[in-house]
Amino acid sequence: MICTDSACIFSLIIIATNVLFASFLLRCRKGILLGVFFVTAGSSLDPQTVVNEWPTLLAGIAAFIAIKFSVIFSAGEFALGLTRADAARVGLLLAGGGEFAFVIFKLAEGEIER
Repeated sequence: MICTDSACIFSLIIIATNVLFASFLLRCRKGILLGVFFVTAGSSLDPQTVVNEWPTLLAGIAAFIAIKFSVIFSAGEFALGLTRADAARVGLLLAGGGEFAFVIFKLAEGEIER
């Protein structure tokens, strides 16, 4: 498996915290370690490269979101039996998110239970 240094460190941290700590301490330490991971990953970003390559970055991000939308829209319409409007809403809502889409799932779960 090929991964970057920060991704490997992140994986090892999560595995170690899952194995070594109890429930409450695990949640506290995971939050701290996740913060450390994102700070170190963000600090390795070269701002000059972002400035020089902004058209490439924007095109890549737009293409990635468009692909995610089309996959989610197709899955919602054909596999899950949603109407086109509902599939479009779900696609627009989830296409821009990554792991934060799980927050939306949790909120939707609470709405469904009401």
